[in-house]
Amino acid sequence: DNYNPERMYELEKGANLISYPSIISSQISIAIPDSIENMIVGILGEGLSAFNHDSLGWVGALTTFDINQAYWFLVSEDISFSYQIDEIARSNFDTYKEILPYDEKFIVNQSPSQAFYYINNIELEEESLELGDWIMSYNGSVLTGIRQWKGSMIDVPAMGNSNFLTNSGYLKNGDIPTFKLMKQVSGEIISLVGDVPEWKENGIFQLSGLSEARLIPEQFSITNAYPNPFNPITSIKFGLPEEMSISVQVLNVRGQKVETLFNGIKRSGYHTFQWDANNYSSGVYFINFVAGDYVNTQKLIFLK
Repeated sequence: DNYNPERMYELEKGANLISYPSIISSQISIAIPDSIENMIVGILGEGLSAFNHDSLGWVGALTTFDINQAYWFLVSEDISFSYQIDEIARSNFDTYKEILPYDEKFIVNQSPSQAFYYINNIELEEESLELGDWIMSYNGSVLTGIRQWKGSMIDVPAMGNSNFLTNSGYLKNGDIPTFKLMKQVSGEIISLVGDVPEWKENGIFQLSGLSEARLIPEQFSITNAYPNPFNPITSIKFGLPEEMSISVQVLNVRGQKVETLFNGIKRSGYHTFQWDANNYSSGVYFINFVAGDYVNTQKLIFLK
């Protein structure tokens, strides 16, 4: 009998592959003793992971230890521990369940070499990240992982290249994956950009955020504020062909500055500013936009 709930594990700093020695599944947060929990950075299973976030606790698609499975423990220092098996029967399982696209081109083969990128936010130009959308990792044009968004920080797998033909074209150490979002309702695929660390086997990476890849206009452009009249928020969109210093201010009818929406450097691409006039009185205002030698002033009508 290989099951030994009292087995002591000696883990060295870094990645350690160990078994789960019980015939009863367990919630991760219960099975790991509190005394060593803060020394565990993350845990990796097959295509799933858990990350010990400083403020959110355990996050990720891996929520339970299951029988007949082994897991990679990523630890910050040498530790010794035994699972808390005696508390397992009293745990209430919180499992991650996802629905993947039916199209075969979105199938990713499990690899013995894998990493996970944790994403908490995606900024889109016209839409918003919605429950059920899929976040996908790529190595060039090769899909290496897919995860469904459930409304909170989640781990997007990124499979690595191995000796198996089914993993051909997957990531290698030093590669930088790219990410795309597929809308569940429309099927639209949106390219994403962000500060993405290099892929490393058994890596867990926390991304500061991803945003929709912006097209770069050939020349400066600006739209009329919309809506106008408005209550209480209006937006103005503009495109910059190159990085430049801009100033966006709201003025009253006397030409006095009411609020500065932005004053600094903006990179090339398309941008949007909003003005929330909820704290101001109804009336006529002007939005003054300055980009290099270009000046644009638009009349705004705020109606409460």
